[in-house]
Amino acid sequence: MTIQGVANILMNGYVAQTADPKINELLSRGGIMSMLSSASLILLALALGGLLIKYTIVETIVQELREKMDRPSRLIGFTALSCIGINLIVGEQYLSIILPGETFKRSFEQSGLDKKYLTRTLADAGATVNSLVPWGVSGTFIMGTMKVSALQYLPFVFFAILAPIFTIIGGFLLNHKKEKSQIGVN
Repeated sequence: MTIQGVANILMNGYVAQTADPKINELLSRGGIMSMLSSASLILLALALGGLLIKYTIVETIVQELREKMDRPSRLIGFTALSCIGINLIVGEQYLSIILPGETFKRSFEQSGLDKKYLTRTLADAGATVNSLVPWGVSGTFIMGTMKVSALQYLPFVFFAILAPIFTIIGGFLLNHKKEKSQIGVN
């Protein structure tokens, strides 16, 4: 195998030639050229995220809502909804964690909520939901790998659907816990 042959495999992929067609299909892949659509999607999402950070768009929107976040349930709910919204707009799970995380960190500190609730909310509503977004990085990967549409695999992703719901329910339970502690009931 020459250096030119290795470079060709890296760029265009490897074509296996065995007696079993299933093994050929499994081992034959497209190389860097076949991943360009996913890579360009990631680059565009990161560029859009950079603009959202640079021009403090998310922070500006949250500034208007900050006085309404007077309870743990509202703070967790707004954080979860912003994670989901950024997932839908940008389609990048890392940005759906980073942008709301930086934006709501101060609100969580001011409300006296432990940062573990912020972390849990970001993970449940940011990272897991991205697989449900067809134009998101995870959604694109799943659809390309499994050769199914997002609607076809939707009934099987219980965790991605239920995690944000349980996180918001947990915020309401924190309201109840905080109210009980304020009146001295254990």
